[in-house]
Amino acid sequence: IYANNMMSKLLNAAGPQELIGASRGEILQRFEVSSEDGKPLSPEVALSTHASISKAPTEGLVRFKRSQDTRWVWQRAIPVFHSDGSVSMTVSLFRDVTEQKKIEELLKEQQARAHASSKLSALGEMAGGIAHEINNPLAIIQGQATQLKEMMEHETWEKEWMTEAAFSIEKTSKR
Repeated sequence: IYANNMMSKLLNAAGPQELIGASRGEILQRFEVSSEDGKPLSPEVALSTHASISKAPTEGLVRFKRSQDTRWVWQRAIPVFHSDGSVSMTVSLFRDVTEQKKIEELLKEQQARAHASSKLSALGEMAGGIAHEINNPLAIIQGQATQLKEMMEHETWEKEWMTEAAFSIEKTSKR
């Protein structure tokens, strides 16, 4: 493996000299390596040797995790061929996309919160509508009952009006 300063930083190495000449296994034993969906990756896949096996350029997102530090890396591997068609080496390009991944996760969380908030808002509107539908008939019943009570207190019995008020209360309570 040949590496520059950025690669050594990405792989938590003291510098490129720590990586140069090291095997993939020596480098990867420091990390839990997995794909974006969390499936563990073999050293060959994680450090792009699958491009030399398949003899075609490959690319993908890989997660390198070491204790509390997780790095997301977009990698592209390009095989370089001898004149006889065999693979002489693989050139791998790595780009640290950890910050982009964090922003994507934050955006997903915010979208989930916004969705939950809109659901609560709709529920609140629905509850308000139901309360309105309940309170309107109750206001009618209360008004009619108050008038009946006042008539009884003042002993002003208007039989026709009392019958109409009782009918109105009964009709309103049944809707």
